[in-house]
Amino acid sequence: MSEVFRTFLVRGIWALLSFVVIVSQARSDERELDTSPKPMNPRPDAANLRIGSPAPVLVAKHWFGKEAISGWEKDRVYVVDFWATWCGPCIASMPHLNDLGQKYRKKGLEVVAISTKDPDNTLEAVTAFVNEHQAKYQIRFCFSESTESWKSFMIAAKQQGIPCSFVIDRKGQIAFIGHPIELDVVLPLVLEDKWTLETAENYRFARSGLNELAGKVARNPRTALESLEEMAKRFPPIVSVESYRYYQIVCLLKTKQLDRAQAAIQASIPEAIEQKNLEWMLTMASMLMDRTTNPERQHADYAVEIAEQTLRINDREPSIQIEVAEILFEAGQQKRGLELGQKALDHATGISKVMIQLRQKKMQKKANPTPKPIP
Repeated sequence: MSEVFRTFLVRGIWALLSFVVIVSQARSDERELDTSPKPMNPRPDAANLRIGSPAPVLVAKHWFGKEAISGWEKDRVYVVDFWATWCGPCIASMPHLNDLGQKYRKKGLEVVAISTKDPDNTLEAVTAFVNEHQAKYQIRFCFSESTESWKSFMIAAKQQGIPCSFVIDRKGQIAFIGHPIELDVVLPLVLEDKWTLETAENYRFARSGLNELAGKVARNPRTALESLEEMAKRFPPIVSVESYRYYQIVCLLKTKQLDRAQAAIQASIPEAIEQKNLEWMLTMASMLMDRTTNPERQHADYAVEIAEQTLRINDREPSIQIEVAEILFEAGQQKRGLELGQKALDHATGISKVMIQLRQKKMQKKANPTPKPIP
């Protein structure tokens, strides 16, 4: 199993299980992020905020660069994202939220990022972050000195981790509550007024199914494939989710449906090229070359084609070079693979250089095995 294949699998499963940071009120003296669980027990009398509920009023004293939102306009759809300066995944989600805001701006989408005061998330810290990043983010940032919005949104919805996004539809009702990574699937339906309570329930069914699929794929890929097909039947847009496509391709490979697997991979590559998603491209190529998923390495020529495409997008990154080198090597292009591996080694530094050297030596050993001594 290649390094990028293994990394992609771990990241994918982690994202599916719970791509959140548990809200914490304590950090170390070195100011490092504390991700240990810090449960926030909802008050027994807290309102029950759910899909279809009227959206609460957003209460924030400080607004940066743009006017405050006093109410939910009927011709707009809103994403209200809760975040903090100490939350790594929150910061990592900002470019994605910004991209969504720009993509759907003409359709009436407004992205609001609200941060609530706590001992490690002060007005000064939020102001510094906004001043540094506001020029590149078309997001409406705000800061709340009180916990009023935190209680009316997060606690009322029984949410315990951030980042957490609330989608508010044109009726001023809650349409979705969850991680911003899920907005790619949800927002188009909300903006087209196709998101209903039934749609939301079907999405929940499909998303829950994906969360539970990892073990099933390993134990019984045929049953897992049937589960995937049922998810797609209940909620067709789920087929565009990267983790769905990943599991589908793994199951097809494991059940020896190699032509279908190759077709599914091929269908995903144009989007990956457009988005410069090299990790996905190399994962797909590696899966075709991995003997645990494709023992006879059928369609190896297509794996090489994908690998070549990644180099055309980025031929200077050592981690990409060594991955492509291994694919070429395993596909029979040993000389070129070793040359590219050496190029990766020459450009690498630090711990990356050490790891690439080990992988290069492994290829060299395969190319020139030590002769067995004659008895």
